[in-house]
Amino acid sequence: MKITMDRQQKEKEELIELFGSHFHRYHNLPPLAGTILAILIVNKRLDGMTFNEILDITKASKSSVSTNLNLLLKAERIVYHTKCGERKKYFKPSSLVDRMSNHIKIVEAEIKLIKKLKNYDVTYNTTDGVDKYQKASDAYLLYMEQFLNVIYTATEQLAKIEQEK
Repeated sequence: MKITMDRQQKEKEELIELFGSHFHRYHNLPPLAGTILAILIVNKRLDGMTFNEILDITKASKSSVSTNLNLLLKAERIVYHTKCGERKKYFKPSSLVDRMSNHIKIVEAEIKLIKKLKNYDVTYNTTDGVDKYQKASDAYLLYMEQFLNVIYTATEQLAKIEQEK
């Protein structure tokens, strides 16, 4: 049993490292924020994790952990709750539906921008007769709209799963 637990712990630490690097590299989070988010996701505790538990795992300073937790809260990547009669906060990742909703906001905003740019190009003939710019923006707009539909579908499916007891 000891070998299995050591192996499980090692794989857990590797997952946290991989997720942390992913969030740092592709979601523009500071390294510690990426690591904290990874810890919360990999640990999957329904109850959440306390500040001290996160502090123990990260081995970072209290101020650094606090700053990065606040950043994650502000970015709506994590949430917290308290228990009646306790002052402790219990942190956990935002629900998948909430995280997908953030993707929807980003894609919808980009679609609006693309449409505004296309309208600007047509109104002021900024492409100077070069058809490839219109074709490129049409293709990109189509991609973004199709991507948005995929996100909508996935979000609906996740919402159903999250509502199950």
